[in-house]
Amino acid sequence: MVRVLGARISVRRCVGARNPFFTTSRALAIGETHELQRTPKTAILLLHHGQPRTPYYATQHLSRSSAHFYRLPRWLTSYVSSLLVILSAVKAGFCVDDYKYSKNLSFMIDTYAEILRDYLNVLIPEHRPFHCTYAYLYEEPAIPKTIADLIKMGMEQLILLPLYPHYSCFRTGTMLNTAVEALDEQTLPLAKDGINVMDHRVRPMSHISFRCSTIDRWSTHPALINVSCSFCSSYEEIRTKNKFWMSSFAVSAVSVFRIS
Repeated sequence: MVRVLGARISVRRCVGARNPFFTTSRALAIGETHELQRTPKTAILLLHHGQPRTPYYATQHLSRSSAHFYRLPRWLTSYVSSLLVILSAVKAGFCVDDYKYSKNLSFMIDTYAEILRDYLNVLIPEHRPFHCTYAYLYEEPAIPKTIADLIKMGMEQLILLPLYPHYSCFRTGTMLNTAVEALDEQTLPLAKDGINVMDHRVRPMSHISFRCSTIDRWSTHPALINVSCSFCSSYEEIRTKNKFWMSSFAVSAVSVFRIS
């Protein structure tokens, strides 16, 4: 924030200057200001396991999820998953074939991310600009790569938001563990008075530092309960209520973790 203010001050000093040097400085200052304004203050990462749309990717998905759930070697779960798909080829093909009638999962999550970002920027302007994106545990974009991109982009707050309403070790825990491993590989906890602050991360040899938090139990949020009680069958009304829920949840998401 100090750098943004400094850039704006340099712009004001260059206004009206006739010297070509000051004109160039003004252009550079404006470019620096615009570049800084693109850097999000708060980043929200939506997490999901992914949705395989072909038998091949379904086998890979089953293999990786089995390795996580049963804590078995990947080569063993790959062999068993391939064998199961072969033995139940008709049933597996029928299940995966139904996916072609539904919208792409990335399109749906990207829509939610845009709605959430827009409401956050309007309802909580003091913490904008917000940046909302998504990552998958078993597909692309992968969680470690997305977190690396967010860290390079720079931010003041990172909120991990699993898209599963109820917490479970298999669904939510595996995603959060992967995210924590990615954070540990690329950042270090901030040392304050000889104590490591684990939720405040610092990128080594860089000016980037940010706070990290997660929302992993949002199934009992009042906004979600109110929307569920008054749900209607009309598509337009459902769309409106979904947007209302996203806006209400957006405020709660920030207030719960006390972004400052």
